[in-house]
Amino acid sequence: DHKSFHCTGNPCDVSVDTLVCCDKALTCDLNCYGDGGKSVQLKGATGDQVNGLTLQQCQDTCINSAGCEAVVFAQAGGQCWGRQDIHTSKCQTGGGYFRTEVLLTLPWGKCVMVGDPHILTFDRPLGPMLDAL
Repeated sequence: DHKSFHCTGNPCDVSVDTLVCCDKALTCDLNCYGDGGKSVQLKGATGDQVNGLTLQQCQDTCINSAGCEAVVFAQAGGQCWGRQDIHTSKCQTGGGYFRTEVLLTLPWGKCVMVGDPHILTFDRPLGPMLDAL
């Protein structure tokens, strides 16, 4: 079964990456480390990060590194971490310091809607974990 999603009103097939379909990354004010996303070794990295990059350079480094689907980027110092298998409900808030840029796939997330006027937004990193039946 092929599934699709919409980006800026355009239908996209899940086999097409986010950058191709949307012409931009999916940006989240989240720090997806630990359970939020699996670490990916970036080309040119010492340890698990590359320092001194712009956001565009960080994205390009991810795209050119095997298995990389997203980056966590810290503006201060231009720190860049490669990630895959992003689960936004398990990420911490970015707090204005970190942001997660999903480049090549859609992230995993939880979506819940409860009767009016109580609506839980898509992905509550600090909210309750609920399962709908």
